[in-house]
Amino acid sequence: MRMEVVNPISFHSLTFYKAYEQGLQEYIIGRGVDKFLFNGRKITNSIITNMSFNNGTNTYGFTLSLNDKRLIVTSERLGYVKNNNPYDLASTQSYPELQIQHHYKFATPNRSEFIRDYLTNLKRFHFHDVGELSPFNNDVNIIDNRTLQSKGGNLAAILYRLKNEDNIVYNRIIKTIQSVAPYFKDFDLQPNGSLISLTWRDKYSENLYSAVNLSDGTLRFVALVTLFMQSNLPETIIIDEPELGLHPHAIRKLAGMIRSAASRGSQVILATQSADLVNEFNFEDNNVNILSVDLINGESVLKPINYADWSIWLENYTLGDLWKQNIINVAQPN
Repeated sequence: MRMEVVNPISFHSLTFYKAYEQGLQEYIIGRGVDKFLFNGRKITNSIITNMSFNNGTNTYGFTLSLNDKRLIVTSERLGYVKNNNPYDLASTQSYPELQIQHHYKFATPNRSEFIRDYLTNLKRFHFHDVGELSPFNNDVNIIDNRTLQSKGGNLAAILYRLKNEDNIVYNRIIKTIQSVAPYFKDFDLQPNGSLISLTWRDKYSENLYSAVNLSDGTLRFVALVTLFMQSNLPETIIIDEPELGLHPHAIRKLAGMIRSAASRGSQVILATQSADLVNEFNFEDNNVNILSVDLINGESVLKPINYADWSIWLENYTLGDLWKQNIINVAQPN
């Protein structure tokens, strides 16, 4: 599987997830349709998506078109490629939401179910919110412990399950956290009926602390460690700015966990502004793709950064050095 590192891009990646979860209309109404269309509805009246996976052998796409003040699904397509020839297996038209969840509406249920399962395993994580009202500080149902939520809200339940069912992984998580936060002793996870909260103890006090007593960077690091060290890794992990608030040593640890996850079969896609994080990956590795994102005339343009173009420079400098010095002059402020 490939691991990809890109710079931040201001597109609504969450739109796809909301559409896939049958929540497109509610999501768009709350924000206004013009924010989803390039330069607004006067310039753009549709969004066309196409994706391929499994080395290009399976395809899926849909078209969202403007209908009054809504975006509706005017086309939804799935298919496969054989001997470089595309074959359309099924198509639907004019639905308010995507129909891939309801694979029986397609002519080929087996293929659509396979694609649906693949899309279900695209997991996007965003651990930016660590304040007092963040998901980390909520009580969570103890049975919500199989898959880490996108914002880490069920972190306590996940850790509680690991402690009781997979102690080797749990202890590995503890040691990794301690390598970045040496004062950290252990979590103190005590259910209160059907609920559990994220509480912990340090090595120098008898006090019981809550998630809000961890620094922002440490709390994000706890979530990242749990995500990447759990046994049941998602097939595709998408993370926005995972380096936010992390100590340089924690960034190195994070890079190691990302490489480990990729070696275990997960595709990891990062959006990052951190030259330090990019420097942790081998630019010559065929499993690492590094893309830049530039805003050109209001359009986000993604371009791969090719090792061959910079091989002489990279004998003495890192990719991050070249980018910080504006020698690689992409994704730079004007």
